[in-house]
Amino acid sequence: QAEILWNKEKGNFTDNLDSLVDFIQNDTNVIKLVNGWDSTRNKSTNPFKSLTTGEFTHDSLFFSPKSHSRYILQVDTNINYDSVVDRRGRLKKVDTVITIGKRYYIECPDGFGTIGDVEKDALLNAASWE
Repeated sequence: QAEILWNKEKGNFTDNLDSLVDFIQNDTNVIKLVNGWDSTRNKSTNPFKSLTTGEFTHDSLFFSPKSHSRYILQVDTNINYDSVVDRRGRLKKVDTVITIGKRYYIECPDGFGTIGDVEKDALLNAASWE
């Protein structure tokens, strides 16, 4: 959910866990969402689910509860080349477009599952346990 909120706000995903946690702790839009209430559905707007061990805490995004090892977080990097050729077939220039963070991958270091994939759009936001 944190990556989804980051993407909505920034237009890409991040591979920086520290920035992600700081974002969900301090961004005013995220705070409003976490504390909000949808009166039409009579339901909280908080996107973070309560954990079996208690309430969601921001620090739980850093470390796996079993080994206290940091979660593995990656984003994709794509490089696209576009050649510009004149009418005589001579190469004029090559434009390079680098796109970072259109897909992400999170892995539990203790083997409890993954979310997303850096290569397949079909697995965007998909958890391995669902």
